[in-house]
Amino acid sequence: MKFYYIQDAHIPNMVKLLNKFDIETYDIKEYDNTVGFLILSTDLFINTENVNLFKKYSLYQNLFFIINDANEGFPFKDRVLYHIKKYLDSASISRNRIIYSYNNSINLGITHYSDIELNTIYFPTFFLENSIGPDWDVVNNIKKSTIKTHDFSLFVKNGKPHKKMAILNVIENKYNCLMTYAFNRDFESNQIQTLQTCEFDSHLHTSNYFKSKIDILIESEYNSYISYNPNGDYNPMDNNFDKMLHLSEKIWRVVAWGIPFVVVGQKHMLKHLREIGFKTFDTLVDESYDNMDDDIRVYESIKQSKELLKFYDTPELNSILEYNKNLYLDNTFKKQKLHEFFINPLKKYIEDLVWYNVQIFISLFIFILILVMIRSKTSIIQIINIYM
Repeated sequence: MKFYYIQDAHIPNMVKLLNKFDIETYDIKEYDNTVGFLILSTDLFINTENVNLFKKYSLYQNLFFIINDANEGFPFKDRVLYHIKKYLDSASISRNRIIYSYNNSINLGITHYSDIELNTIYFPTFFLENSIGPDWDVVNNIKKSTIKTHDFSLFVKNGKPHKKMAILNVIENKYNCLMTYAFNRDFESNQIQTLQTCEFDSHLHTSNYFKSKIDILIESEYNSYISYNPNGDYNPMDNNFDKMLHLSEKIWRVVAWGIPFVVVGQKHMLKHLREIGFKTFDTLVDESYDNMDDDIRVYESIKQSKELLKFYDTPELNSILEYNKNLYLDNTFKKQKLHEFFINPLKKYIEDLVWYNVQIFISLFIFILILVMIRSKTSIIQIINIYM
């Protein structure tokens, strides 16, 4: 099983990360007709002329296609399928040869959505790359030289409902909290507008994370999305990708930088973080909010930030932070997770597909054999004797 890319096009970030962890990738010009995956960046789908390119590669029956960089920018099935319908379907590439890669939607194995004939896989981009900012030595110097000005921080860029709820709760309960945000249609209440004097923009400098003691981490989520229609209205929309666990650069940043945090986000996010191998703060505070329903979870997680503050700079808390930081910086560990989440599921997908084809062949053979027997009134033993 090999991975390919189009040398003459934009090289996807996935290719660079595979190379970083010692997995070879090849220019598609070197394709050897064995089972392989052609990694396609969504940049390729901007130009309709690339349809001819895809038609060329569709002729290689052992070649599969991974659409990379498909993160939460394409959460709805109609938007997801736009690329496939317009380009890959028109190039006569069957759906079972296409796998959509999601960069921060945690899921072990390949998920098949039968209603739209779509396969998805998790590629741990934000976990693997150095998108969290400066190297640790730089971060460590910033950490040492930054004065704490607040007990809490809460940084968001837009106003999805759970983020708005979190900000309003922090304001109402008068948390000593450093906040930043960007306006959008959900941030229109007078209470939110009082934050306009905030001196920080939504793209924070690293030092801002060290001006507080506890980070109230607002992760993205897939549920509660709103769809836009041509009439200019916003309506709730059924979403095939609701309730996906969602670990983006936001959580890996605080993990890597050794910052204590509570999570406002999807249900079971902390559970999944522990499943990966990291520690959370369940030995210090009540993290049962991770199992609660959506609205309650927002308030309870913020409430626990005050409990976690009591342990700030204690040996118990620092031990967890140091463990997580060292684990995140361990490339051997990351390579193991890359294989677990991405390489091994792809191998299994190919094996299952091969076995499925073998089963079809066997079934077809048996069917033909039965037809021969019926028409010739020959027994199986007689047929075996003929060919022996």
